[in-house]
Amino acid sequence: MEFVIKISQFLLSLSLLIVLHELGHFIPAKLFGTRVEKFYLFFDVKYSLFKKKIGDTVYGIGWLPLGGYVKIAGMIDESMDKEQMALPPQPWEFRSKPAWQRLIIMLGGVTVNFILAFIIYIGMAFAYGDTYIATSDLKDGLLIENLPTCVASVPIFKHLSPEVQQSIAVRLQHRNLRAGEALSMPGDPAALRVVRSGRIRQSRITAGGSEQLLRVLSHGQFTGELAVLTGQQEQVFSTALTDAEVCVLAAEDLQKILADHPRVGGIDAH
Repeated sequence: MEFVIKISQFLLSLSLLIVLHELGHFIPAKLFGTRVEKFYLFFDVKYSLFKKKIGDTVYGIGWLPLGGYVKIAGMIDESMDKEQMALPPQPWEFRSKPAWQRLIIMLGGVTVNFILAFIIYIGMAFAYGDTYIATSDLKDGLLIENLPTCVASVPIFKHLSPEVQQSIAVRLQHRNLRAGEALSMPGDPAALRVVRSGRIRQSRITAGGSEQLLRVLSHGQFTGELAVLTGQQEQVFSTALTDAEVCVLAAEDLQKILADHPRVGGIDAH
């Protein structure tokens, strides 16, 4: 069942991309008075799954999901209709249009691809991006109301004064993870990661190639402090079991805090 769902999702995504790309050719062609003979999703080799003629254009769905096309009168395209090109040019044909109109029609699909990619990127950044404010941008300071919860959860920080905890809190980056999304993996830069909500699964790959579950982190638990102190990179896979919010303190920020407070929580930074 999962395979069928994934195939359906793939075909739906592919169909959307194809239709939008072909619309990039179709719309300017229509605007410039160029006849569009066919508008097809997928290729109609030998026969079509569906087709209907509306005006001068046949709209259809082919059976071969390797792309799609628009057949524009007076243009050699995927249909390779050379017979039409042997006839005298007609006013509604592509070849009769000014060069600048032909250029816009040809570049329409690529332009739509570019715009679509930009929109998708913005959407992904909005949904999955991290919220980060550089300390150099905080000209007048920043009031932190709930963030110290992450700081107070870590034993080496919880005995610090509220003022120091506030200074640590402003250095935190916050990640909102969806279930199944990776928090970190081996080779990532060391950082202190504190679970504010949800659950984080940690595992490693054994010498035999199998995955070994190490532990599951929940609210208030943290990982990465030893890697930061020893200068190592991340050694395990950390993945969200559920939707989760995690506070991340970069290694260089933690090292600076430990340098300013050499015996924070009883741990010597040297």
